[in-house]
Amino acid sequence: GTVLDHLVGEETMADYLLYTLNRHGLFGYVQHYALASASDHIEWVLKNVAIKLGKTRKWKVLTGTGNVNVIQPDYC
Repeated sequence: GTVLDHLVGEETMADYLLYTLNRHGLFGYVQHYALASASDHIEWVLKNVAIKLGKTRKWKVLTGTGNVNVIQPDYC
């Protein structure tokens, strides 16, 4: 509560929270979000939670062989 989110960065704060949960053996987030396993990688956890919650968006990516539709997490 004493550090402003925008000064540290939301991803850094989420990473520290994940570290703290794992360090104390609090793996309830794994079951709550039906993840395959606990993880120390915040990007993997955020991506999988976003997919489970349906927080995704489609992007059209231009490649040398044509357009490809990609589904990415939408963290906003």
